[in-house]
Amino acid sequence: MAETFLVPVIKEALFKLAPFTARQIRFAWGLEKELEKLSKLLDQIQRVLQDAEERQSEVAIQDWLQELKDVAYDMVDVLDEVAYEVLRHRVESQSQVKRVRNFFSPSNPIAFRFNMANKIKKINESLVKVKGDAVFTTLLARNKSPRVGKSQPDTHSFLDSKFESRRDEDVTEIVNLLTEQRSHQHPISVISLIGMAGVGKTTLAKLLCQEIEKRKMFDVVAWVCVSDDFDEKIILNGMLEHLGHNAGGINNMNVLLKKLEEKIEKKTFLLVLDDVWEDDSDTWATFSGRLSNFVKTSGNSIVVTTRKEGVASSIDKYLPLHRHHLTRLSDDDCWLIIKEKVFGSTEASKADHQLEAIGRDIAEKCGGLPLIANVLGGTMSNVKGVDGWLSIKDKIVWNLEDSDQIKFVLKLSFDHLPSHLKKCFSFCSIFPKDFLFKKDDLVQNWMAQGYLHSSSQEMMEDIGNKYVSDLISNCLFQDVERDRYGNITHFKMHDVVHDLALLVSEGETLILKNDSIHENSCIRHLRVPSGAVVDPTILRGVAPKLHSLFLEVDFYSMSKVNHKSIRSLTLKKADGDKLPVSPSKLKHLRYLDISGTKIRALPKSFSKLYNLQTLKLMRCYRSSKAS
Repeated sequence: MAETFLVPVIKEALFKLAPFTARQIRFAWGLEKELEKLSKLLDQIQRVLQDAEERQSEVAIQDWLQELKDVAYDMVDVLDEVAYEVLRHRVESQSQVKRVRNFFSPSNPIAFRFNMANKIKKINESLVKVKGDAVFTTLLARNKSPRVGKSQPDTHSFLDSKFESRRDEDVTEIVNLLTEQRSHQHPISVISLIGMAGVGKTTLAKLLCQEIEKRKMFDVVAWVCVSDDFDEKIILNGMLEHLGHNAGGINNMNVLLKKLEEKIEKKTFLLVLDDVWEDDSDTWATFSGRLSNFVKTSGNSIVVTTRKEGVASSIDKYLPLHRHHLTRLSDDDCWLIIKEKVFGSTEASKADHQLEAIGRDIAEKCGGLPLIANVLGGTMSNVKGVDGWLSIKDKIVWNLEDSDQIKFVLKLSFDHLPSHLKKCFSFCSIFPKDFLFKKDDLVQNWMAQGYLHSSSQEMMEDIGNKYVSDLISNCLFQDVERDRYGNITHFKMHDVVHDLALLVSEGETLILKNDSIHENSCIRHLRVPSGAVVDPTILRGVAPKLHSLFLEVDFYSMSKVNHKSIRSLTLKKADGDKLPVSPSKLKHLRYLDISGTKIRALPKSFSKLYNLQTLKLMRCYRSSKAS
């Protein structure tokens, strides 16, 4: 279930290539031909990447992406090394430390130029090979064809006859809200049901329809599953079907609006739009305008289910709206769902004490999500005895791929993220469960990894703050804390969501305890927690490819390995009184946190870290000036 996210990596490479397009710089290096070739190859490959990432469950595409990923990371390292030398030259020229003519390397600029040209040439050869693969040809042909949206399961307004509600309070609250909204005499008002995947938004909407029809609050209740593609004609035709129009879909918008006006007349309606992702304000402006064309009475309502706060924010600009956030169920409620699935509603009390204890432990793993509780209950109903339930308890988190339904539930929000947010989200797996994220620290780490690219209009920090807000909006971060000005300061990731982050980053991220990994591993992010026993051969094997290292043990062994690609280094609470790696070997380093260590001084060569963006020295009470 490990995923590959190359769009941000390729964009980072193009971002690094951009400054090299100035002819005088390229000709000074003698790299112009290879850099031009690299830029063209990246442009061609970038055209098919989005489609490839969406289809990476196919083995051939997955293998192709893996091959491209190895080349892409090497390419970014090389371009970053060239950029470092340009920056070094600029700084040292300004400070008159070196003569201007000494352009690249303090020792041998010609050798450096030749070395870089060789590396870029090899990367181009690898990219040509990747581009020549049959997979690329297939993706390119597909990319030229009209895109068809992802197929999502349709939803309906009917409840399972065996369903027993645990959302009665929510239903009562929303019914009261609908009644209050109708008293305000608005032509159309909206209630947005917001919550993470699997929390029960669709089920709550079904319960609401059932209660509204029982009370006869509206003349017409229409249900439309929207999903990825917000198509006005499909929605409006769906309304017509609920009004008894059976003539098939109407494609002409004017005819469609006139037909709706005829059918609705003076009727009031409730329109349920289930699983909405569209948060573009202009789209909602147009849609609300369409509705006003045929709505002649007040007291009509729309209920929208969504995982995104942005959807509600866009609607709120054009129609009066109330947000209703769904909270997770209690562990007791999840256990009741599981118990009814296993034993049936009439015999749900038959679980013996030992099974109940195990079942309650499993219920805690549901994260308050009723859909996961239902799926687990279905699995447990086919497993007999204490041993079977214990097996589920021990494996349910790490073997999520054994159940397509659970995988679907956990990955719903993730799959809809753009590639850059997927990359930022998967990086969070390097932090332990129940970790209290400090927003600024996380954004600085994203910056160090090259996930954020500034423009003339926006700073990298502002882009990172937006990404945090987007992940919160998608319910992937929770327990958000704010300062008195309303700015986000801290947040957490639910255990279930953290498990998802671990799964999608598998192969790139490792929390090393007493594990061993092969030297040819593709690990890019490594955490060595306190108490872990570290075999130096493991570090030697993975160190050259590491982009981030979080070390909470004695870091003496670091001095004996090559960390040439490291971007982010955290030695928090680790032992040792000196920086374990010479700054001259950390050209790519952008984030360094030595808080809480016994490091007494920074070496004079520390000033050579020209790429360094963030330095944290908190609680380094023994620190002194550079030695």
